[in-house]
Amino acid sequence: DELIVREKQMFDDGKLIEYNETFNGRFYNTIKFPIFRDDSTPMLAGFTIDITDRKLAEEALKENEEKLLTLINSSPDVICFKDAENRWIQANRSILELYQLQNVDYFNKSEKELAACTSDIFKEVLENCNISDELAWASETGIRTEEIIPDINGLLHVYDIIKLPLYYSDKKRKGLVVYGREITERKMA
Repeated sequence: DELIVREKQMFDDGKLIEYNETFNGRFYNTIKFPIFRDDSTPMLAGFTIDITDRKLAEEALKENEEKLLTLINSSPDVICFKDAENRWIQANRSILELYQLQNVDYFNKSEKELAACTSDIFKEVLENCNISDELAWASETGIRTEEIIPDINGLLHVYDIIKLPLYYSDKKRKGLVVYGREITERKMA
């Protein structure tokens, strides 16, 4: 049995072991560690905690995150979440396709870094995003603006962009939500 081998190794190493297990539909976390009596006789000590509520909450959170990601990625609108320094932390398929970044690891990158990873046609637009990001931060409640973004063929598209800053309770920057919808046809009408 693997647990017996781990317990033997625990006594040899003098280090604790930790593992999770299920029993009767409940989840448990167990920590065991060696102790030695005055005559050096090894003894096993430990404790087990019922973590069922935490485990179920984690599973529910993961399920909700998966639903939210599915919703975000299925949107034809562009959606991006940035951190307090305006670095990308989450982007949907639409914005990745817009800037031809589908195969780029965008996580924790600035627009300037991303501009170096895509076609030259997007460089100026991406690098200018910081200007409207800072305007959104300065407004404290967000901004709504129109941006002209070329496609890979050079055709210009108009986007209605909303940038919403998020703050921690102590008013420090938390992140920026960027949402955009193409309105080219509406503007032409």
